[in-house]
Amino acid sequence: MLMEGKVKCGAPETPPPKKSIESGDYGSYAINAWAQHGNPLAKMEKHKFYDVWEQGNSDVPIFADAIWADVMPRTEDEAALTLNGSDGGMARMCIDRHPDGINVAFMDGSVRTTKLPNLWNLKWHKEWKNPERPPLLPSR
Repeated sequence: MLMEGKVKCGAPETPPPKKSIESGDYGSYAINAWAQHGNPLAKMEKHKFYDVWEQGNSDVPIFADAIWADVMPRTEDEAALTLNGSDGGMARMCIDRHPDGINVAFMDGSVRTTKLPNLWNLKWHKEWKNPERPPLLPSR
């Protein structure tokens, strides 16, 4: 969008309306905001963030297929009620984009398809603890 000769950059400030989410037409991929330099929550939850000087590995996601521009999953996040995604945490990535999974890019530069239940086994931030059992995902 052009505004007085300048391009307005960045994601919209509010998530898409539910109707847009359910259409499956919204969003493409998201950054793991726990690893995003300059995240506004960094002061509040600094111990959970990676920063630009740290080297992550093949377990630390940096980008993933999603319905919104960023994700900040927490261990206690539930799955979406459908495989069309939903607002918040892991639910933004619970989409049936690839057979039973989504593509995830990791801090070591690798990219692979990750099955939806295995999203809870990735290291989203430094304090991440895998849940005892991943949430039950809806069937197709």
